[in-house]
Amino acid sequence: GEFIAVHARPRPLPSDDAPRVGLVLSLGPASAMAGLRWGLKRPPLLGPWLLASGLAGQAAALGFPATPSVRIASAVDVGKCLGFGSNKALVLEDCLDGAGHSWNWTVDWSAEDPRTEGFLQLAGSADKCLSATSLSLEACGKKSDLLGWSWSISELQIKHGGKCLAVDLGSKLTLEACERLDQNASEWALDQNDYGAPAQQTWVLMPTARPQVDILDSLQFPLRVSGRHVIDSAGQPLKLVGVNWIGAHMEQMVNNGLNYVTMKHMAKYIRHMGFNHVRMNYALAMLHAPGQPLTNKSKELPKVPNPSVLKANPDLVGLSALEVFDKCIEALTDEGVLVILNNHMSDAGWCCTESDGNGMWWNENYTTSDWLDALTFLSQRYAGNPRVFGHDIRNEPRPDLRPELTPGSVPWWGLETELFSVFGYRIFDWRIAASRGAVAVWKGDPEMNVIVEGVWFASNLAYVEELPLNLAQDCLKSKVFYSLHEYPWFSMIYGIWDYAINPFMVMKLLSDIKNLFDTEEWTDVQKQHPGSEQEYPRFKEFRVGAGWNLVEENIAPIWVSEVGTDTRGARRWYNNTLKFFREVDADWCWWPVDVDKIPVDFDPSNPEGLVDGSGIFNPGYRDYKSVVGWKLQDLISIQAPGPGYPKQVPVPEKCTFDLQSNLEAAAAPTDNFKFLATIHWSWWMILWALLLLLVLTSPLVVCCGCMYCCYKRKPAKVGDIDENEGLLPKKDWQEGVKQQSGGGAKRGLLQCC
Repeated sequence: GEFIAVHARPRPLPSDDAPRVGLVLSLGPASAMAGLRWGLKRPPLLGPWLLASGLAGQAAALGFPATPSVRIASAVDVGKCLGFGSNKALVLEDCLDGAGHSWNWTVDWSAEDPRTEGFLQLAGSADKCLSATSLSLEACGKKSDLLGWSWSISELQIKHGGKCLAVDLGSKLTLEACERLDQNASEWALDQNDYGAPAQQTWVLMPTARPQVDILDSLQFPLRVSGRHVIDSAGQPLKLVGVNWIGAHMEQMVNNGLNYVTMKHMAKYIRHMGFNHVRMNYALAMLHAPGQPLTNKSKELPKVPNPSVLKANPDLVGLSALEVFDKCIEALTDEGVLVILNNHMSDAGWCCTESDGNGMWWNENYTTSDWLDALTFLSQRYAGNPRVFGHDIRNEPRPDLRPELTPGSVPWWGLETELFSVFGYRIFDWRIAASRGAVAVWKGDPEMNVIVEGVWFASNLAYVEELPLNLAQDCLKSKVFYSLHEYPWFSMIYGIWDYAINPFMVMKLLSDIKNLFDTEEWTDVQKQHPGSEQEYPRFKEFRVGAGWNLVEENIAPIWVSEVGTDTRGARRWYNNTLKFFREVDADWCWWPVDVDKIPVDFDPSNPEGLVDGSGIFNPGYRDYKSVVGWKLQDLISIQAPGPGYPKQVPVPEKCTFDLQSNLEAAAAPTDNFKFLATIHWSWWMILWALLLLLVLTSPLVVCCGCMYCCYKRKPAKVGDIDENEGLLPKKDWQEGVKQQSGGGAKRGLLQCC
């Protein structure tokens, strides 16, 4: 009558790299709760050890697998988790910094709809389970009020007997009727983005085993790049999973949320939610006004426009915008969280369109030199803090197509030309600019990693493999990685690249059009961004073609520095993104963690401010404690490295940066013929190139043909006899004079052409 649970776990490879399997037999309590572990190795060798495993054995006897436990956090305040008081009654308790109790609930995050059910058993206790009758801990058994607890990722409600566990405003826990939000509401800036259950009935399962966060305490600096991985100095790979904390690049010039909570609160909650880094965005306007020099003098730095945005942090009032930025970074790194700087804009404001005047790395207010100087200035400013380990040198390089500009400016990788000026566009080489930007960063801090985003709104890195940065030292690639962005509307951009390269793939195009309309009801996202609901194979094909081959071929890391949505209704795009990130163990950074675009009371003309529904914090509460449960839970499911993630990778050789040689190399002019040679020419691309060449040269061909005809019809001299039309007049044929006594024939080069 005893239970025997068999747990097979992969074991680390021994030094001789021989495969090894660990086998644990957990016996029931009547068998002295002992487990026997066998080591199986080739060549055959048996080495048994007797292990004391009382708790695991008892848990196995009751049907619980010995797997990592979870903390169960409330979406009302994600810093509060289920625990119990002195009377064993269920309560909400503080669970920041790993405090509080955890529970034995097993979730298979790789399943299509991860879920768990059965006992809700206190971790570390073989005989304490939650009773639905008393909402307190009782001895585990087969009573109906102990069995039957359930939770699924699609609902995020803890259910028992048709009722849901809920917390009221006084933090009291009850079982009450289950509720669902109106998913057809028109306003997305509501509780839980108007999806699923209300926050009071939404519960987020947070694994106690969090390798992506635990590694922060053992990192050896400086961080480097090896193949597709970011690593520490000991070769320990780090999976980057983070959030954007925005605001400093906008009109308020400081990070959002500081009117509600302290900086330390933000830092603690970010790490508590399982994120290990933060992308800190800034505008050049935060550093200096147009035409003014950079300075470290506090009195000369731009001020915070409205101190009300610092209401919860009175110690920051009176500081410059840059000094507030400093303090936020200090709070994050004191918590062990890593930081990546990002030059998001030149002028302060929201990003991004092709008409906002900030698509290129210069505009009428800030020059290229201003941009380069800012990269050096900030890299040098944080050089003493090794946890500020990366500088994303420019956000979403994109066309500047403002109507008042002729021609418009378009960034591209490895190509610079005025050939298209006749069509109103001039192409500028982002590869050369990015090389100069990288050198500017290393001038300020030789140990800083440089992040380069793809062209056209960070959607394309297709030519980076053949045309890397223009640098004098090849070893500097150990300090460079790349970035793409991921949003529902990017499917259309990826489609443009694909069809531009393969315009004759008619069947592929027809298939995409069929999938576009092959849904019973279009979601709002699909109406706004047709093509976002494509099947996964096509979704993946688009991404690999846009540069993800750098990861597949272990060339360089790709960090998705922005990914976000304000609705789970993006169905296929959203699910495809999660699947793809899980499949490639992607490095990513959610946009944003904030709930605000513009803070409350910042703008007197709009005292309510503006909400960003893509945030992880809950727009329905706007208190920087409540979260959008489905969003955080889905991100938790892709935070930890997958089973194939390496434990160790080779450490690149040390690279000593040489400023002068790299300045010269980075400034080398673009070789357009080299760009043409690096294109992956296929049948379809050759046909497309020939067709494009024909279109571009057809006016010239026609004109040359006309000139040739005119030349053949031109008489040798005035007065000669044309065999068809008789005596020619004494007029200059080049001026196109029509004068023929007997005929009406037209003459002249212009008329002829």
